[in-house]
Amino acid sequence: MAAPNQPHVIELTLPNGQPVIVSGVQSLNKTNYFKFEFHKKSAYLEQGVFVTAPHEARKQLHGWGLSIVGARPWNELVAAVGEVGDFVPDRLTDRPGWTDRYFTSQFGKVYSPKGETNARATFRTSSKAAAKGTFRSWKRKVARLLTGQNLPIIAVLAGLAGPCLAIVGESQNFGFEFWGKPESGKSTCLRLMKAVSGDPADLPNFNSTLAGLETLFASHNDVGFPVDEANLASRGGEFMTDFAFRMANGTTRLTAFQPGQPQSRFVFGTTSNQPFYDGLRKADRNIADAALQRLIPLHVPPDNPLGVFDRLPKGFTTSGALAAYINDAIGMSYGRPLSRMLKALVNARAADAAGLRAKMLEHIRVFETIVGVSQSERGTTRVSHAFGLLYAVGEFAKAHKILPSAWDCMAACVAGYRNYQAQLPDHTPVTARLSTIAQRPETLDLREGPLPDLSDEDLERHGAFIHCGRGGRIELLLTEVVQREFFPDWTALQHALDRDPSFLRERGRRQLHRTIRRCGDRKRFFCFVLFPEVAGGLTRL
Repeated sequence: MAAPNQPHVIELTLPNGQPVIVSGVQSLNKTNYFKFEFHKKSAYLEQGVFVTAPHEARKQLHGWGLSIVGARPWNELVAAVGEVGDFVPDRLTDRPGWTDRYFTSQFGKVYSPKGETNARATFRTSSKAAAKGTFRSWKRKVARLLTGQNLPIIAVLAGLAGPCLAIVGESQNFGFEFWGKPESGKSTCLRLMKAVSGDPADLPNFNSTLAGLETLFASHNDVGFPVDEANLASRGGEFMTDFAFRMANGTTRLTAFQPGQPQSRFVFGTTSNQPFYDGLRKADRNIADAALQRLIPLHVPPDNPLGVFDRLPKGFTTSGALAAYINDAIGMSYGRPLSRMLKALVNARAADAAGLRAKMLEHIRVFETIVGVSQSERGTTRVSHAFGLLYAVGEFAKAHKILPSAWDCMAACVAGYRNYQAQLPDHTPVTARLSTIAQRPETLDLREGPLPDLSDEDLERHGAFIHCGRGGRIELLLTEVVQREFFPDWTALQHALDRDPSFLRERGRRQLHRTIRRCGDRKRFFCFVLFPEVAGGLTRL
């Protein structure tokens, strides 16, 4: 008899002289496995595989390095397996991602809470390198140069966000599509996303079939899943909506011969020369709206000569030189940031899972308040929640010194959310934008009390003002900076605004004069009347 909590082992020697020890163990997910120990190695096979598919079992053992040649040694091994009666619980994980308090990478490395016995993976590990270079090198040569670069920061945060989906209880995946003209740096963003967890050169692409990509869902569970150059719009609306929902659900289509697969959680990423929503023009509006809540387009501005970058760091004269340097740097240093992130998350979750979740959800709430959707008429959405999660991930990573303290993750996520809104005016009507501006914390409410003393710097910092106009109407006044931020499609909207009674302007101009500070001078603003559906939701400050 085996001792309690110790597996009953069967020892045998194959005809070639190779000793093998067979025992029964049970994973943390309550799945029974046969464990084979040989040459200081261990192989795990599900109990059901030996029972229902012996040829597959033999093939899997060969993959582990245990080759059985001939009928006699195989029959001896089968007989040994038949003697296993008990399956003893062990610290074993079945798949990449979270299992109880442990996290298993797609490369088979298990992250265990500090002070606990390490768990092991039952699946074969990848032969590809999980990491290269040093974390210090990545932070100095890559992350430092990305300070103030909004789209690249979003790409890195997306690469780190996968493990946090389970922590905040997110049941659906989301993804980002970096799209724009060729040679604008889109692929650099995608490689930055990939380099967080592994080799940036190891990117699958959409040249494979959709079914082929779905086979990768499970291996990317709880991490980032970037796929290069999708150009999804050219596939048509039906393909696009199908892909968006299957990606969001994280489940594959099953045939009659496949067992059911658990849902895979991940943050998807891809690139394209044209946005996938172009392929949804003829789709049902409700279906298209739902798809756009799951695969989020991020536009590389065509009029920005720097492409995905917002500035050139010292020492760089062109965006091409900066992109080339970053691509070389991540080719030499990759995989370390996610490893650091996982160690911190595993320990934080083991120490106080509820507290970690509450803190991340609070960061999401703060983000949604900043962008004005938490109490707006439309309310929060999948998209606002996705960007809020990226902000929460960034704050956690900065607190654990994984990302530079100089990174403004809130600014990057707000810019990303505004980018999404600006592309889809049909999805973000003017009224919704005005509500967002009116409820942002920087907006100054001037409806009560004397006018304040405001310097020119104060005026630009607030950027928007709620003001009482003639007849008690409530006006929202915008500086040019805020107008450009919230209305990047202003030119396209002008014809409609000319006929909109809520948009006030002086003859021959798009702005009008208003007095908003004690000194009595008059400044030009873009002026909108806030009608009851917007003004009714405002609280007086």
